[in-house]
Amino acid sequence: MTRATSSVPPAVAAGRPGGRVALWDNARLGLMVLVVFGHSIETLRSGSPLTTAIYDVVYAFHMPAFLLVSGWFARADRLDAKSLVGTAKLLVTWLLAEAGWVGIRALTGDDPFPADFLVLPSWTLWFLVALVSMRILLPYLAQLRFPLITVTAVSLAVGLSPVVGTQFSASRTLAMLPFFVLGWRLRQLGVGERAWFLRPTTGVRIGAGAALAVLAGVVLLLTRLPVFTNQLLFYRRGYPGMDIADPLGVLLRLTFLTIGAAMTVAVLVLIPRREFRFSSLGANTMAVYLLHTPLIEAFRRLRVDDVIAGLPLSLVLLVLLSAAVTLLLASTPVARIMRPVTDPRWPFRSPKPV
Repeated sequence: MTRATSSVPPAVAAGRPGGRVALWDNARLGLMVLVVFGHSIETLRSGSPLTTAIYDVVYAFHMPAFLLVSGWFARADRLDAKSLVGTAKLLVTWLLAEAGWVGIRALTGDDPFPADFLVLPSWTLWFLVALVSMRILLPYLAQLRFPLITVTAVSLAVGLSPVVGTQFSASRTLAMLPFFVLGWRLRQLGVGERAWFLRPTTGVRIGAGAALAVLAGVVLLLTRLPVFTNQLLFYRRGYPGMDIADPLGVLLRLTFLTIGAAMTVAVLVLIPRREFRFSSLGANTMAVYLLHTPLIEAFRRLRVDDVIAGLPLSLVLLVLLSAAVTLLLASTPVARIMRPVTDPRWPFRSPKPV
């Protein structure tokens, strides 16, 4: 395999201090803006076909993209202390975030400890639980001859089961596992070292943009099917729970798995490879992920979303607000305050010097 690193832009080939690369920090930051935007328009989409269409397109790939990027950097070759601590940190982060939601529910007069406490992760925290499970599974999946085909079959099959549900994000973990494994597999295949990925030409970018537009159109066509439900994009229910016949459910899930993966690759090709002043904030997206949902919850209770919905160009305004919120919550001061939660080193022993 030919390596194409000699003429790679410095932002891609040599990364910044700490081994960070502008491409991936830009990708994380851009995807996080989509996450904040997607959660922000949830209460607005019922009143506007355009908002609903944008919502469906965003949800078709934004969390699959995060899982693919997470899989890209996952390790499957060994289960050493560093890998185990990294996974354990995610678990601690989830538990600390759940404790935060206990406090929020107490302040708002809701039951701090509902009957499904921890069994059903609070709102967006399903992602952390799923990511912990995927990182634990990957070293074992990597021993299979065809890991991606295997997990895809599992994803399709889990939709048939009435037993696997939302408890501990089990359904989403198994249903979306192909995105995580695909990210790991693409790196194993050396995609990150190919010239078309490292420094895509104008033609490659135009092709990626065209593919993204076509795939978005396909998503919108699929949403017009009588059987379509947003639950197909959430991967948290089986086909019977969505009132979809099993054969059609398998076909639709496979279709959306393919679309989510293809849209993610297209977006990654389009992401700028150069370093911007804000690129380094891509290292702090965990803080954004944890903090944006309480902020959106506060906006909803204060009816700020209703005010925005009544303004001209409300969608444009919401995109700008989502970007501003992302940059604010990813800022260095906020990240420093959140570090005991986002990077909880304090529960673990320091490694012994060799």
